[in-house]
Amino acid sequence: MGKRYTIGDTNRLAPKRRRKRLFGPLIITAAVLLLAGELIRSNWFPEVTHTRIALPGYPAEFDGLRVAHVSDLHGQSFGQDNETVLRMVEAEQPDLIVITGDLIDGYAEDRLERQLTWAYTQLERLTRIAPVYYVTGNHEWGADYLAAREGRRRPVPRLKTMMDSLGVHWMDNQYLTLERGDATIVIAGLIDPNGPADQQDPAPLMARIRGREEDAFILMLSHRYDRLDEYEALGLDLVLTGHAHGGVIRLPFTEGLYGPGRDFLPKHTGGVYRQGDTVMAVSRGLGDTYPRMWNRPEIAVYTLVKE
Repeated sequence: MGKRYTIGDTNRLAPKRRRKRLFGPLIITAAVLLLAGELIRSNWFPEVTHTRIALPGYPAEFDGLRVAHVSDLHGQSFGQDNETVLRMVEAEQPDLIVITGDLIDGYAEDRLERQLTWAYTQLERLTRIAPVYYVTGNHEWGADYLAAREGRRRPVPRLKTMMDSLGVHWMDNQYLTLERGDATIVIAGLIDPNGPADQQDPAPLMARIRGREEDAFILMLSHRYDRLDEYEALGLDLVLTGHAHGGVIRLPFTEGLYGPGRDFLPKHTGGVYRQGDTVMAVSRGLGDTYPRMWNRPEIAVYTLVKE
């Protein structure tokens, strides 16, 4: 026979009922706080990642070359005047710094002017640390076309003039050689596909390089991460890219949920990938056009060595 309770005894059950009622809201509150903390961490707290890349055909004289890779800032600052990022790069003591596009993304005139002023300050500081090499991204060209259509001053020529004055190497469809002893590395850059149609074909650049530096190791800068097949076909040794933003939301066992081409579950969004004799290193970037989750802003630092 079951237990019987008097009317007065029912008060003994009230604390348990209250605890059950409180448990659900506490779990929801904790989840909201954790998500809010991760949202802040993934959008405002950059990290430095270190990768040692062993490369076939890489000249031994350049062993240990340290490359700081900055990409996809989108005009975002971390700390006053971007002091956080600048100090992090400086602390790494890189031999060279590469910027693979989307330094700015200001489309409205007032925002664009602020970002150009901001870019000058950042670039001037970076050139004090190490030589800086830059290629355009889709956002520079998007802002450029809109400004031209509206009869405003175009930002891309202004960026180039700015960088020339600071000694930043503008690498769109250009190349330079780095020398150590008798060894040579070619550092080159591909203009972003959003650039002028008559400059998008990489074949003339490759012909110029191979015409003078037939067997040289090529370190190529490019904004786009989703062209590994093309990079392999061009015979590139190492390509540094961005654009993917790490897939924005990086859940376990994925490379992110969302790519810049509005594609779901994109590939090659952050890290080092090998295809044939071509290695591609993709930065997850620093800024974004969407809130990031489980995907901290990244300054990638590579140490290059002979395989």
